[in-house]
Amino acid sequence: MQGTTSTAIAEIERHLGPLSGKRLLDVGCGSGGLRVQIEKLGANWTGLEPFAEGGEPKIIKAPAQKMPFPEASFEGVIFVNSLHHVPAEFMKSALAEAARVLAGSGRIVIIEPEIEGALSKVVAVVDDETQIRSEAQAAIDAAIYSGQLKEAATQLYMRIEKYASFDEFRQKISAVSSERASLISGRADALKRAFEARSAFDGVNWLLEQPMLARVLELPRNP
Repeated sequence: MQGTTSTAIAEIERHLGPLSGKRLLDVGCGSGGLRVQIEKLGANWTGLEPFAEGGEPKIIKAPAQKMPFPEASFEGVIFVNSLHHVPAEFMKSALAEAARVLAGSGRIVIIEPEIEGALSKVVAVVDDETQIRSEAQAAIDAAIYSGQLKEAATQLYMRIEKYASFDEFRQKISAVSSERASLISGRADALKRAFEARSAFDGVNWLLEQPMLARVLELPRNP
């Protein structure tokens, strides 16, 4: 495990190998922000999002714990900043579903923010995710200890987020959920103070660092 600056796309490509021709499921994909980059690498991208608003045929509206796909449908399954947004009581089921739809030699890549980090500390002013992030890691551990999945690799890296202004930062983190948006409305001044205190300004953008942990899982192989 090594802490280097990287991106989610780089880590997905690193751990899934060449993506060309692979069927890839993006769980908790939001509006499909990773789609263009993944498709440029040649993958056949499908998104899964419980709050999809419709209009995009490649984004399927369904929860992670009830994936509407046959077994072995994908060579890769990714959770990018999304497992900790699955309700805690369904995290194990979401991982079981990921294992079910994964083809035999495929991999699951789960990328989650660490509890520490400048970005986490700022967001915690309005939405402290310490417990839910810990529960996400515990769910992964449980899937491994049960023998349902095995861990093939881990990678700790640093993500650098850039924002032109506090308003851009606020808009981005508000988009996570309506509940968070309401919390931000009530604590906007405190959030702005924390943002300015923990960010570095490079003359153009405000920069916030966030340690990220990528955990790579596979199906157990028969002896």
